[in-house]
Amino acid sequence: MANRGGGISGFGALVLVLIALGLIVTYWQVSLLVAIGSAGLALVWWSRRSTASISAPLAPVARALPAVPDPPAETGRPSRPYVGPAERAYASELCPYCSEPMVPVPKAKTRCKLCRQIVFVRSGPDGLRYLLQEIDLPAMEAEWVAATGREATELDRMATAQAEVLHTQAWRLTFDAMPGARFIDLSNDEEEQQVVGESHYQDELAEVSNLANGVVRRRDVVAVLVAEPDNRYDRNAVRVEVFGRQVGYIPKEDAEEISPILLTLHRQGTFIASQAAIVGGGIGRSGSRLSFGIRLAIEDYSEWAEILKGPVTDRKVASS
Repeated sequence: MANRGGGISGFGALVLVLIALGLIVTYWQVSLLVAIGSAGLALVWWSRRSTASISAPLAPVARALPAVPDPPAETGRPSRPYVGPAERAYASELCPYCSEPMVPVPKAKTRCKLCRQIVFVRSGPDGLRYLLQEIDLPAMEAEWVAATGREATELDRMATAQAEVLHTQAWRLTFDAMPGARFIDLSNDEEEQQVVGESHYQDELAEVSNLANGVVRRRDVVAVLVAEPDNRYDRNAVRVEVFGRQVGYIPKEDAEEISPILLTLHRQGTFIASQAAIVGGGIGRSGSRLSFGIRLAIEDYSEWAEILKGPVTDRKVASS
């Protein structure tokens, strides 16, 4: 490798360079392996620490207790402290038949294990639960009626007052539609008579019901029955009018029975009228318009002749 002058030949220099590169590569590989190994050890240590923290017991979390329900709003009844359903005490825990203790105390109708009689469980207006025989149930219901009677009476009074207002308004519209006419009111809430041909008078039914938006399901009105002796299809035809607008006809077989009576009254300027209800209407789920109908709350037609034989002053509604 040495030349004659004592220097390093070209071949020797090349060998030295290769040795140096080998040392550099080896050092780099060792460094890489050390780095990978360090990273692996660090990862193992972190995973063990995380697992230990997860498996450690959790600290208890404070939870709010359920709120106590508010007392019911004032209803006009005598005030009593509110007692939740789960807190109601029993007036007695003995069987009402054999007087033996019932264990556990029943919360609903059950059979006594000793005497095998059926025991009823009812809550009283005083906030207590009672174990009762079947014959005791009417007395308990009477106590509830006595406790809530004032409220029920007030609601009935309000409903009656509202019904009277609607009744008066309906008659006022009837008077306006037929000025100068007299009416005999044959309304009977326990009777219901059908009307036919309503499908031909849907616009009129919607108008008299004041259903421009098509959402109201029922409206109480006054219906007037008018004989049609000049009807070219049926001389006994009787049409039904509401506020001066025709909304249908009385069925043929019934019209034959009452048409002569109506004609006699018409000659005197008098008409038969009754309460009625317009039903149906509105908008269906598909967006289509639902049909209207009308039901008459009027005395049975077979009773008319007998009713009109005597004085009808108490049934007559004079126009204003």
